[in-house]
Amino acid sequence: MIKIKKEYLYIPIFLIISIMPLIIYGKIDYLDYITYINWDGSKAEIDFFSYYKAMFTIIMTIIASILYIKNKHNLKRVDYIKEYKYLLFILIVAIISFLFSEYKSISLGGFLFRYEGILVIISYISLIYISVNIFDNEKSIKNLIYCLLFSYFIIALIGIMQYFGFDLFNNLTFQKMIIPNKHEYLVGKLNVFARKNEIVSSTIGNSNYVGYYYALTMPIFFILSIMSKDIKKKVLYMLAVLIGIAMLLITSSETGLISSFMAMTIFLICYWRKLGYKGKRNLLVGLSAVLIICFGNYFSKGFIYEKIDDFKYKFIYESTVSSEKNILQDIKINNNNVSLKYKDKLLKMSYGNNKISFFDNKGKRLFLSQNIGERKGTFYINNEEYNDLSVMFTEVGQDKTKAIVLEISKNIEIDLTIENGVFKYINHAGKIIDPNEKVKVLFGNGKEELLTSRIYIWARTIPKIFEKPLFGYGPDTFEVVFPNHDYIGLYRAYDTTNMIVDKPHNTYIQIAINIGIIALILSIILMLIYFDKYIKFVHKNSNNLEIDKYYYGITTAIISFLIAAIMYDSTIAITPIFCILLGIGIRLSTEYEKNKMEG
Repeated sequence: MIKIKKEYLYIPIFLIISIMPLIIYGKIDYLDYITYINWDGSKAEIDFFSYYKAMFTIIMTIIASILYIKNKHNLKRVDYIKEYKYLLFILIVAIISFLFSEYKSISLGGFLFRYEGILVIISYISLIYISVNIFDNEKSIKNLIYCLLFSYFIIALIGIMQYFGFDLFNNLTFQKMIIPNKHEYLVGKLNVFARKNEIVSSTIGNSNYVGYYYALTMPIFFILSIMSKDIKKKVLYMLAVLIGIAMLLITSSETGLISSFMAMTIFLICYWRKLGYKGKRNLLVGLSAVLIICFGNYFSKGFIYEKIDDFKYKFIYESTVSSEKNILQDIKINNNNVSLKYKDKLLKMSYGNNKISFFDNKGKRLFLSQNIGERKGTFYINNEEYNDLSVMFTEVGQDKTKAIVLEISKNIEIDLTIENGVFKYINHAGKIIDPNEKVKVLFGNGKEELLTSRIYIWARTIPKIFEKPLFGYGPDTFEVVFPNHDYIGLYRAYDTTNMIVDKPHNTYIQIAINIGIIALILSIILMLIYFDKYIKFVHKNSNNLEIDKYYYGITTAIISFLIAAIMYDSTIAITPIFCILLGIGIRLSTEYEKNKMEG
């Protein structure tokens, strides 16, 4: 067997850390039938931020696996630990979920713009296992941190430029570089690049996920800035911390700020007694300076004031505003009858004798008329009280299904069709939804906007979990099973009915609905084992080895990630990095137990 240099084993992992988050290239995705009928009527979409990141991660994981298998006899492997058992169980459950999913094509490759199908999940688990076994010395971990710094600073540079109005993606030359040649006609025409100033998405593609990235990575550099003995490295790591905080602020990532500061506070509590007088003094001076700057900025109504004000809006004002909305109030479908309550008015529809009739709240017949110059198929109710509502008769989807669109305002419409003489909901792609399939809401009626509309999503997702609790609906199938026809809830949460909820904004709920509660429980047990070892290390370790800083830093990053996961869902740009860090953390915890870590 050909012996491979040990250094080569790290290359695929280093490339995932340093290059994968930076990958941007257009992928035209022609939608298969299942994706099409659960989307917005588009037959194709172009993705820049996820597909090639997913492909790169899968390929690098395959290469890393091959290199590991060929060279495993030359490594200081971790032969058996409890964590392996739970990783294997999670893998088996995920594969079972895929095999029993009704949506095989989505479960295999993942949903549009996400691409976290079974192949990516297998890659995640493999990355944890490989990282446990190849990162057996301080030098390899140090090099990984440098790779992380590379992507960390580039993502920040592009994001900060976007915030100040210098958006690389608006540059036509750059667009030509990332749009495939045969689709060059799209240069300068895509909405994905029509961002307003201060919208920061960098190479991650979404400002929330940029915040998630820095919530994961910034705490590592905070710990390294405290524990490193080299002055130049301290300065470098502190610069990284300041940039990370800046990125969390300009992305308006309150969750990222809260999770990272909670994680760093936990570290300080654990490490305080080991800091020494000088370390404590320096830390307190640094924190005091930061607090003075923050308070000064806040009381002068500067940048931080604006962010805190925005935070209060999201978490306080939103708790009451949903119940005050009255543009769309209720819709009931009973076979061939529809009752629509909007703006404190009641409109009734009835189907019979092959025609649709409209009535007011007293049962008086209403008639339609068409304005001169109005688009074909669009009518208005010929009554002063109801003339603010338009009725459009159109066709939707590949099958040209006839639809009735009741448009209350530009962003609020109800899409209906008639099937076998009965009214039903229909989406823009022609998918017919039986109104008897009631949307189950667990909590939060009237509070849909709370936590930036996450209450709306969670309250409707959790009941779906318990319909298929063991193995879920299949990897990355959330969008397919979420009740996007809940017009009242959509309006209360987002002020529109013309949108699709395609992510759960909670990693734990995401695991449960996609691959089941069993996988979620196994994942939690895996993390409890990890933290049990960490707590023992904090209480018993007194060696103060140089490599300790990486264990503290990685564990603090993991804590921050897990806290932020309450508000964010998994994404291909970030989760592989978490898996690699988790694998290294497991290796360090195992070595500390055995006291065999190589210096």
